Amino acid sequence: MVVEHTYQVSDGCTTNTLDLILTTCEKRVTNIVNKPPLGGLKRVHTVLSWMFKIINNLAKMFDINSNNFFRGDYYLFMNNLKSIDWESSLENKDVDYCHEFFLNAYSNLCSSLIPKRDHSKKKN
Repeated sequence: MVVEHTYQVSDGCTTNTLDLILTTCEKRVTNIVNKPPLGGLKRVHTVLSWMFKIINNLAKMFDINSNNFFRGDYYLFMNNLKSIDWESSLENKDVDYCHEFFLNAYSNLCSSLIPKRDHSKKKN
């Protein structure tokens, strides 16, 4: 993925590729750009910048307009989050699994503890 040299040994002179971008799916990382290093040091790593593609259908999982967040039971929400054994649930799992696990837990708590908006009421 990282094909340009990323370690600078003198002003603007890069020699080695010493940096990695770790991901479970290489196609999700695009537009990798090697930028100048931060600070005034001469022997330093350059800054890598990239775009990370997210899965759009996960964003559609939550419709902010359908829930009445002002009436949610956040005390119970917090207690339910605390009751999840996060360590054993996420241990040795990849980042996509962990992300999906969290989104499902969040979605289930929203469904049960945050009421839906009543869109049938008309405002005067």
